[in-house]
Amino acid sequence: MKGLTSAIHWTPTNFLENLQNAPEIITNQRRIMLTRSMTLITTNVVQTITEGNEQGRKAIDRGLLRQSISPGNVNTATGIIDEHRAAVGSRLFYADYLDKGTRPHWPPRQPIQEWVWRHKAAFNITKESEAKGIAFVIARKISKVGTKGYQFLAGGLKKSSEQLTVMAKETAEAIVGEFFK
Repeated sequence: MKGLTSAIHWTPTNFLENLQNAPEIITNQRRIMLTRSMTLITTNVVQTITEGNEQGRKAIDRGLLRQSISPGNVNTATGIIDEHRAAVGSRLFYADYLDKGTRPHWPPRQPIQEWVWRHKAAFNITKESEAKGIAFVIARKISKVGTKGYQFLAGGLKKSSEQLTVMAKETAEAIVGEFFK
């Protein structure tokens, strides 16, 4: 304050007290943001599965994958892994294969045959034996080229990116606002 002939000193009410509570304030706001962001990403992943990815490919048959998408992972039901990270995903064993695709391999024919039979109108078949033959052809193709992933997790995250940036700014503003209450 050197050189000032007149000065005013101002400390916001509760600022110093709130500064002492900074870790708790930041942790609470971060937890709120993680919860909001997981909800947003979950919604957008489900939307990508249902409406299609950037290439218009939908990862939906019976709806089991769509229903399985939730915040959390194998280790936590809440989705919050620690104070800095959260997870959104599926507990279905085949979700990762649908999302990322597979290398060439001989898949089990029975699930493919069941899928063909569920979509018999699209294949213009009336007998289960026809479904068996088509399932074999599909399995042989997978054995040669693998499967292409739907990228529904990355697609859901991409759809969320702008809103996540807004949420991060809102969280920063909320933290600052807590100090000046």
